[in-house]
Amino acid sequence: MMDARGTCSLARPVFYTKDSRASWRYLGWIMGLAMLGLPPIVAASGPRASDTHVLHIDIRATALSGALRELARQCALQIARFSDDARDLAVGPLSGELTCTQALDRLLAGTGLAYRFLNDQTVAITQAGDSTAAKPPADTRATPDVSSTSPGIQAGQNSNRGEETMIHRGLLARLGAFFGFCTAAAGLACAQNAPTESAEPTTGLAEIIVTAQKRAESVQDVPIAITAISGADLAKLGIVESRSIEAAVPNMRWIANQGTNVSNVFIRGVGDISFHLNQVGAVGLYMDEISLNSPILSTFGMFDLQRVEVLRGPQNTIFGRNTTGGAVQFVSQKPVMDELSGRGAISAGNFGRFDVDGAINLPAGEHAAIRLALARFSLGNYLNNAFLDKQQGAYHRDAGRAQLLWKPTDSLDVLLNIHAGQSKGGFTGYKQIGLGTPADPAAVQCPANLKKAVPGNGCVDQTGFADSGNFSQVWDNGVDVLESKVRGASARLDWRLSAFTVTSLTAYEHSDGRRMEDSNGSPNYIFDFTQSSNANQWSEELRAASREDSAMRWIGGVYYFHESGHWTTLPYRANQALTNVTVPGQPVPATDWFAFIPFTDTHQKDEVYSGYGQLEFKLSERFRLTTGLRFTSEKKSGMVSNGIVTRTDAPVSPFQFVDANLLDSLLVGATEVPAGSALRLACPKPLPFTKCVAYTPFDIQNNELGGKVSLDYRVSSNTLTYLSASRGFKAGGISLGALDYVARGGSQVTPEYLWTFELGGKTELFDRTLRINAALFDNRWTNQQLFLVLNTPGTGANPVYTNVPKTASYGFEAEIDWAPTPDWYLKNSVGLLHSKVEEIGPELAASQGAVVGSQLIASPKVTWNGTLRRQWQAGPGRISLEGNWSYTGAQHFDLLNSPDQIEDSYWLFNASTGYQFGAKQQFEVSLWGKNLTGTQYCVQHINMSGVVFGNVAACVPNEARRFFGIALRGSF
Repeated sequence: MMDARGTCSLARPVFYTKDSRASWRYLGWIMGLAMLGLPPIVAASGPRASDTHVLHIDIRATALSGALRELARQCALQIARFSDDARDLAVGPLSGELTCTQALDRLLAGTGLAYRFLNDQTVAITQAGDSTAAKPPADTRATPDVSSTSPGIQAGQNSNRGEETMIHRGLLARLGAFFGFCTAAAGLACAQNAPTESAEPTTGLAEIIVTAQKRAESVQDVPIAITAISGADLAKLGIVESRSIEAAVPNMRWIANQGTNVSNVFIRGVGDISFHLNQVGAVGLYMDEISLNSPILSTFGMFDLQRVEVLRGPQNTIFGRNTTGGAVQFVSQKPVMDELSGRGAISAGNFGRFDVDGAINLPAGEHAAIRLALARFSLGNYLNNAFLDKQQGAYHRDAGRAQLLWKPTDSLDVLLNIHAGQSKGGFTGYKQIGLGTPADPAAVQCPANLKKAVPGNGCVDQTGFADSGNFSQVWDNGVDVLESKVRGASARLDWRLSAFTVTSLTAYEHSDGRRMEDSNGSPNYIFDFTQSSNANQWSEELRAASREDSAMRWIGGVYYFHESGHWTTLPYRANQALTNVTVPGQPVPATDWFAFIPFTDTHQKDEVYSGYGQLEFKLSERFRLTTGLRFTSEKKSGMVSNGIVTRTDAPVSPFQFVDANLLDSLLVGATEVPAGSALRLACPKPLPFTKCVAYTPFDIQNNELGGKVSLDYRVSSNTLTYLSASRGFKAGGISLGALDYVARGGSQVTPEYLWTFELGGKTELFDRTLRINAALFDNRWTNQQLFLVLNTPGTGANPVYTNVPKTASYGFEAEIDWAPTPDWYLKNSVGLLHSKVEEIGPELAASQGAVVGSQLIASPKVTWNGTLRRQWQAGPGRISLEGNWSYTGAQHFDLLNSPDQIEDSYWLFNASTGYQFGAKQQFEVSLWGKNLTGTQYCVQHINMSGVVFGNVAACVPNEARRFFGIALRGSF
């Protein structure tokens, strides 16, 4: 169904009360919250469907709410419930050969409710006396069906409808019309949930349906803090890559830039900034319920999505991998039976921006449907390399998905999914934050950094180089590789039995990538970095779930996961014995043979076996108790080949990508040293002229329990409160940091545990024109896993994967949706977060890696996101105006409060204006702008310290450009 913003969701009963009058004491509070922004725009839009076919309808005797949900599924309809007086009424059974409209009439007989079609796939349920009820849809193709003699028709229902015949257009004619239009209008197409019909605006916020608990439920009924973003809203916000969703979610940071193939996701301060590809994130990422274990799998452009769900807090009970921070679930659009439709979008802008995506839904006989979707997202060069006098930064990402839905019987659905994608581009360049002064390049800390550690503040690295403050200008020396590929397939089976539903989900995912960068971000050849990966994962989930109308709902299952990965990490550095890299104030030339190359080459197998279950007990009409438990056995095993190659015979250029094969050739004649040795001590001397290798096996086994318990209380039919406690954990793992093995012989981490306590509430007020969801939370870690820079005696600072004994965070978040009229819409979300280190332990104390009381990494104290929309009728179409803003507070990127590891707060502003037109408002042209203030900020700060090197920090810059463009959308 479509909410007042154009959000597409499945149907579900909305809890409604006739007594919707709010007291004046609430009014003042609500208005105060509303003043966080201004009133919004409503995008009236909806997907397409038809209902002229006679189907076999089979609905058991149940509550009206469950019956409507089941009818929506069987008829592929979206049912908008604007009235809920009949929430607890029993209806059915209903079985037989019926059109969907006939089934609606019979289900609503005697309930005092009526329905009307908002478009040919969206049906509004209203009170029978509502003046808007019983109006036929404007499109006669969507006016199915019931004769005046149909059983169950009563006054106030749609008994005056005559059966009409759908005019079926030929496949070639419709395809020709669509692509002809796209060509004439430069590819005008429609985004995921583009408008399809001119429908009478309706007041109120419709329901948002999520599958956070493996069931289709209203987000207002789930006792979890959830943000759901529909495909339509993704299009309106211009979100085409996963990292951008942080602009719509409170207390969330998605750390990635255009020059990386690794994402680091934080929710409520839970996360890690490791760039190594074997690190499983604290926040689980899922595509259609499939765990995306490799970080590469999450960085592709998002296309043809139904919605994105962000669940905050540990999600260990139902989701496939154990997580401590939460889960992000991407839900793709699925094939629809008996429907030929298509949609697409083209967006073009400055700096060579060109994005195009489209999808087509094809009927494939009586029992099957196919959906095909393709996308390309690209950007031209937008950076100026002042050292090489060239432009750089361009990239393109291509992706495609094909799905086949087969329904051999009314009780069995089979969904096959094949997908692939690739990304090619270049390293976008770091901005450097020097730690020395021009007069003293070897200084430990530049005084200007104590005031504000930003590029261009006059501080220099050990060579005397000082970066500029212009984020569109970079100075790297030409190392420029960034490539990744993914492909996969899945098969899902849903078998609906009389008492429960059985689901099987089998999936395969492959990813590989190459990355090479000039990590010191200067003209000098000091520190380059290469990373390659190849990973294959298989997973199988088998579960059973009770019927939705069961007195005690339950779900239980087993899960298996297997990943085989091969990762190579290789810093390519100047040899300090053969160059002047350690001589302050002197440049370091790029040469073909002055090379010091530490490395790790890792083969790892990760196997997970788990069983889980969740029960919901209805203690009374108002109280519900939910309990869930998951047992997981996880084993990580393999071999780390770690060593040092020091060459003086020019085997490779510093600008040549070194993969595992080339590394093997460089190791010919290397000295093998004991596993686990600190290479700086174990390798033959003199180290700069020798090469060595250690083969370090590992076998890590963890058996753990995670779970949750929550008690929710329905204060009224439209207000839910809940109290929950959840335990999450992450299994132990190993470090892939090459310098870690040089200085310390490598590092391992023990499991991380997190208890989260949450008190939340969800309510809808003023005839459901105002929705407020809020939560208080408290996080308590034991042995939090973090990638930190620690001091090692004899070598200085080095990157290490370690545990921090005790950390904590607590905070508040609220999401406010307000649609005071059909033409205004406002959304505000705010997150408040306080985090701290409570105990550092002897290792961190000795290595000066953390201080008690320090703010946790990537945990700003305040985040604020907002959207304001307004629309007007303009002739046959509608004009819309929209603004988006986000505020991110100051962040730390280490646990020492280091000045060069703190990023100040910043604002971002985006805006767009559009015109929707066409017989069903199915076309739209819009102008958009992103980062209108030209804000430049560091996405992340990196301590570049290392073995006998390091007087510089790096800023991972944002794009720092104002982007403008035009977007065209359409559908058939």
